[in-house]
Amino acid sequence: MSANQPAAALARDLGRAVAEARDELGSMPFFVRPMVKRGFRKRTGRTMDEWESICAAVATELERDDTSAVKRRRLIPELEKLRENFRTAPERAKRGGMGGKIEALAIVEERSAEREKLAIDLIAALAALA
Repeated sequence: MSANQPAAALARDLGRAVAEARDELGSMPFFVRPMVKRGFRKRTGRTMDEWESICAAVATELERDDTSAVKRRRLIPELEKLRENFRTAPERAKRGGMGGKIEALAIVEERSAEREKLAIDLIAALAALA
């Protein structure tokens, strides 16, 4: 097992978390979905599909011990935007009408915290690449 495997696993997990967030759009009202997608792209600089692809590419490079994976450190500022998006998701959910739905908001808060932690952990793993 290479030293990069934990970072590769984090990249895959973060990609899955973004995919889950995209899948959750299906439970939102039809007219809200485009606004959420635009907001995500505006806040993170990429679409959800693009983030999934990037996470998969980073994971593959790390799994192969590809030396170009070190170049992925340049993604850290962009990953910070993704992390911030997850951190602020509960606030947006409250403003968007979920404030009165305590159970639903608790789920958003829990998922957002898990996703933010994945982003934080991947940022740290990429920063530590030799």
